[in-house]
Amino acid sequence: MTTMSAALEAAGLTSTSSEAEGSSANVVALCSQIEDKTEFDATLPFLVVTHIAPDTDALACQWFVDKILTNELKSKHDTVYKYVRSGERLPAEECAGYNIVHVDTGLGRFDQHGKNLTRASSFQLLVSAFGYEINPAIQVIMELTMATDNVERVDNCSVHNVFKALRWVMKQSGSREPDWDAIRQYAFTAFDALYAFHDKKDEGEAKFERYIEKNPVEELPCGIKFLSLGYHSGTRQAAFDHGVDVVMWFNNVGSDYKLKYVGIQVNEKSPVKLGNVVSSLRFQEAKRRGQRISHADCCRIGNVTNFPTWFIHDSGNLILAGSNTHPLREGEHSRIGNKDIIEYVRKALQSSSPNGKQ
Repeated sequence: MTTMSAALEAAGLTSTSSEAEGSSANVVALCSQIEDKTEFDATLPFLVVTHIAPDTDALACQWFVDKILTNELKSKHDTVYKYVRSGERLPAEECAGYNIVHVDTGLGRFDQHGKNLTRASSFQLLVSAFGYEINPAIQVIMELTMATDNVERVDNCSVHNVFKALRWVMKQSGSREPDWDAIRQYAFTAFDALYAFHDKKDEGEAKFERYIEKNPVEELPCGIKFLSLGYHSGTRQAAFDHGVDVVMWFNNVGSDYKLKYVGIQVNEKSPVKLGNVVSSLRFQEAKRRGQRISHADCCRIGNVTNFPTWFIHDSGNLILAGSNTHPLREGEHSRIGNKDIIEYVRKALQSSSPNGKQ
């Protein structure tokens, strides 16, 4: 049996004529059949073939196979990566023993080139073949690949620009050549993080929709839309997207449910400022501690010396009583009850106007 026949047999396909093996066109066609089946063998590792010097589209395709398809197949094998010149395919004899997937090269099913498509990407073709184009987190990466593969301008801080620059930063040891294995691993970490961020965001949107069924947004007499999110801080962005001006939330501190952190934030699209709110909270906090606090300290930006519970950001758009970056020490947590905090925030906002004047 020839190597070509072995490759076809491993894929569950057979060649019908000896002439087919001798024809490069038919070899390409038969190899395309192997990956077009998309019914992969869990006992075989994935082999992802793409072009030399992979761009964002190719890196995203590699990531999808390793992150999604390998997990979906419950494969215990490490994914293998090989590179060819753009437009080419891996020789058929090298495909045997793998779940072969050509991406962004070879003019196959998962290569957008040569198909006269409008604003497409190979990643788009790949994820759509497996029904992932409707996944909100995947959609973000898909949009990135479609934009970059169609030479559209992206934000200066886009990961696309990072990937482009890595070839100048990550070099093979003792060489001036890019270390594509290291670059791929970096890109995978970036895609993992991007996916996790937007997956969490989508989860927050779903939680928010359920939350407001029982906790509707409150429009104060002054016109400010206010909502306490309770202990659902991950739904903040969804609330802002829903048009809420000011949200507040609580977070438990460790396993001690008597201690909490508090956050109050203004929608970036709203002109509201929180000066009245922080003044009220500091005044009430001082009363509960039997302390005196001056008007200047009630209004002070940042933290107040010897009174560190309530912090207000320079922008006037964020108040925190404890956070991951500024964990409170013993005795610094707010002594105001949750219901009272909500009421003080509500009253302070009512003395504000929706245009930011206080």
